[in-house]
Amino acid sequence: MSLMVQIAVTACTQQPLVEAFTKSVRVLFFVVRIMYITRDQAICMLFYVEYTEENVYKYKKRLEEVEGFEVCYNVDQTQPILAPTARIYGDPISYHRYPQ
Repeated sequence: MSLMVQIAVTACTQQPLVEAFTKSVRVLFFVVRIMYITRDQAICMLFYVEYTEENVYKYKKRLEEVEGFEVCYNVDQTQPILAPTARIYGDPISYHRYPQ
């Protein structure tokens, strides 16, 4: 049996292994593409304003006025939400805080 035939036969019999490898490469590629957003960036995104020092200062002040709420995200860091602080602490698996 030639080497090419052996490789083809091995590839056919190892199909689940090839599929698992392909899936793991896709997952690895997805993990590499994740963006890291800071709390200041998330605040500007929440209010739909440009990320500048002035806007960060202005909208942080507005968030401080709303007691008991914090900017966080559920699944996607690029979609910040405003949630009660108690809910964030009560369900840390569903609600994630942004790094300072």
